[in-house]
Amino acid sequence: MKKSKYKEQVKALRAELIQLQIALKDADFPVLIVISGDDRSGRHETLNLLHEWMDSRFLQANAYGLPTEEEQQKPFMWRYWKDLPQNGVIGLCLRDWTSYSIIEYLIDQIDEKQFTKRIEYSNAFEATLTARGMLIIKIWLHLPEEELKHRLKIERKYLHKVWQIHQKDQLIYSDFDRAKTVIQKTLKDTDSDSSSWHIIESSDLYQRNLHVGKLIAEKIRARLNRSATDNVQPNEDSKTGRQHETTSQKNHLDTIDLSKHLDKKTYKHELKYWQHKASHLIYQFQEMDKSCVIVFEGWDAAGKGGCIRRLTSSIDAGFYRVIPVAAPTDEESAHHYLWRFWRKIPRAGRMSIFDRSWYGRVLVERVEGFASDNEWQSAYDEINDFERQLHDKGIPVIKFWLHIDKEEQLERFKERETIPYKHHKITEEDYRNREKWTDYEITINDMIDKTSTSYAPWRLIPSNSKHYARIEVLKHVCNVLEKTLKDSSTE
Repeated sequence: MKKSKYKEQVKALRAELIQLQIALKDADFPVLIVISGDDRSGRHETLNLLHEWMDSRFLQANAYGLPTEEEQQKPFMWRYWKDLPQNGVIGLCLRDWTSYSIIEYLIDQIDEKQFTKRIEYSNAFEATLTARGMLIIKIWLHLPEEELKHRLKIERKYLHKVWQIHQKDQLIYSDFDRAKTVIQKTLKDTDSDSSSWHIIESSDLYQRNLHVGKLIAEKIRARLNRSATDNVQPNEDSKTGRQHETTSQKNHLDTIDLSKHLDKKTYKHELKYWQHKASHLIYQFQEMDKSCVIVFEGWDAAGKGGCIRRLTSSIDAGFYRVIPVAAPTDEESAHHYLWRFWRKIPRAGRMSIFDRSWYGRVLVERVEGFASDNEWQSAYDEINDFERQLHDKGIPVIKFWLHIDKEEQLERFKERETIPYKHHKITEEDYRNREKWTDYEITINDMIDKTSTSYAPWRLIPSNSKHYARIEVLKHVCNVLEKTLKDSSTE
């Protein structure tokens, strides 16, 4: 292509990309552009080109290299989750989750089993994001073998003038046939209707640039047009009334014996013992640089705060963080609902305690209609995948449901109204939620049925007796930590 013709096409393309960015600013979805491929220099050139062609104020670029110390302590997908763009913004990703996994596999840093798991993580990640509305554009810049070898030869000669050649890249190129086989299979395994790979020939600079720019414009334009159509037509899915229909075959709440209790003397003795044991085990966790996630869910006034205080009173305050979960902020609402929780995963040697959690998606958001049927139904698998990745990284997920009956809840509400230092704990919303008790029972049973897994099971705590509930929570935390430490010592 002649340079004059190229410049003419670029001028029109840049104008369109800017207009699409302006239209995107008010959209209810983000865009994530993955720039990958075996043309290493071309990846960087493309990233810079898009910043030149588009308004960089509304681009969020992330180029990933070797994991930092903190990234090594977290699940593999953590660094990609935390950097996701919010609605109306275009994210650019260089060295994405798929290509990085390919490299690690080719240089034998991960084995085939680990690589297969990475592919599962990648597919689940993309499916979760696109289900929420994100547009993912995955670009693979490809060079034929002869062109690739030619460029490498030039780059070795003029190393000071081009992008630095990474030792790991050289190892890949030294066995091109194997790399080609692995790449082709991986691209096939990570290709889907909602996030397909677009393989672009990268030998010709002008053709590559135009192809990339036109592809991005086409995809964003189509997604904006689809959103406009969706806004005109009524959303038949979100108001079907199915949020009040159970899918569980078992009433888990009915199996909880609420008559269990502890007298004050026994409680004080047990509390001292289990707090001492918890303190010892948590110290061992800290010494071994192991982290832990604890989730407290339950009815209003079920005693979550009291259980948390009895647990944390035996722990060094520098080791844990209690995270109260309320309605999402504007920034959090502009991201996938799991985004804010991924960002709060503890680093090595730390514990995160959630007072309410990501389960709001399948509880209050389902009951109140804040989530559509598709959203809360797909959330079960999304949550299971999230917790599985924590478990796979060696982070135990301890989940409690604190259960009380309706009469006990009313008594506690009245107590809160009469005791001055508890006034702040009771609101009109608490009474409104009581009116939907049956609806919540349905959602709770479904939640337990679909998210109590072998790697993150629910522990159902009878909580009509606060004393009994607090001791049961401490016991279970100790049992899980003890088992985790034992399993770690035998690995």
